[in-house]
Amino acid sequence: MQFVSAFGFLLVGIVLFVVKKFQLSSSWRGGRYALLSGLFLGLGGIALYGAYRASGNGSVVTAVTSLYPVVTVLFAVTFLREKLNKLQVLGIFFAAGAILLLSS
Repeated sequence: MQFVSAFGFLLVGIVLFVVKKFQLSSSWRGGRYALLSGLFLGLGGIALYGAYRASGNGSVVTAVTSLYPVVTVLFAVTFLREKLNKLQVLGIFFAAGAILLLSS
């Protein structure tokens, strides 16, 4: 799946490059971000496949890993001092409840 996904991203990138007539430019800052992004994407893929291998139930692993936006929200609250409304807090509690229900 990772292999097919990579070629899909490449195809979309080439189409956008041609249609939008992007100009290539290089910068150290952009290169560092791209390198870190690729590194974390690769480590995340390895961790996901490790979880599939260690767990007996792939559907639980898939469901729990699809709740990653909760981590993003928690980082935003912690580091960016974002404020959550009542509905968003309720959504986080439901996501945490889903993780507990799926893991048992």
